[in-house]
Amino acid sequence: MLDFNHIYKVLASSILETISPTRCVACDEPGSVLCEHCAAHLPHIDLAFACPRCGAPFGHALCTECPMPGSEAALLHPEKTFPFTRARSALSFEGGAKKVIRTYKDGDELRLDAVIASFICSAIRGRNETVAQSSCLFPQVRGMVGDWSQWADGLVSVPASPEALLRRGFDHMERVACIVARRTGLPLVCALASKKGALDQRDLGRGERLANRSESFALTSGVSSGAITLPRRTILIDDVLTTGATASAATRVLLDGGAQEVRVVTCCRVW
Repeated sequence: MLDFNHIYKVLASSILETISPTRCVACDEPGSVLCEHCAAHLPHIDLAFACPRCGAPFGHALCTECPMPGSEAALLHPEKTFPFTRARSALSFEGGAKKVIRTYKDGDELRLDAVIASFICSAIRGRNETVAQSSCLFPQVRGMVGDWSQWADGLVSVPASPEALLRRGFDHMERVACIVARRTGLPLVCALASKKGALDQRDLGRGERLANRSESFALTSGVSSGAITLPRRTILIDDVLTTGATASAATRVLLDGGAQEVRVVTCCRVW
């Protein structure tokens, strides 16, 4: 029996592709949403040399973005300490990587969800091309980047703010998280909800971000009622880590709800 709905979708897609062909978001060449050349030249973060606490590039030996827990700097600047234990990001938020995130979130190119999910999966597993190269050049860093999918009990995504959800019409990280869950085999738990009044972070400064996110999240009714169990070892995923305000606020809610440890993985890192 013919599936006319499927035939219609294929024909419609072919006609649309002919009229307006898919173009790379980074170089605008026709073919795919992110061509192989641009994907290979994105600003990958070498996880072997990044700060294991906040994910800042080149911060493994001495991080300028976050103080060592228990140090004098941590006591003097508590706003720079994080409740999550570790963080990783696949890319630096610049150039083509910035275009990928912005085009996906605000340019209606939803097919980039799979691209972003791929980078997040690579960071979770501790694998990317840069790590492979550095491990060959510097054998001493081998074994320093582990596979977090073997550590974690589940995934939780950061929910979009009500303002962003209304503007875009979809929760951008929910789509990505579903793909990450399928590829890693980790269960995706709907654990966090954005409170009313939470603003979109895009145009806020550091202080405003910290204030805006301080009480922006709550546990979902399923978790609060006990119908849904929080993963004891949770990977919290988001698109971009900037000041850490969003990830910190979400982590505190998860820890208060019963999570034992939270690690953060994002596609991009601002530094």
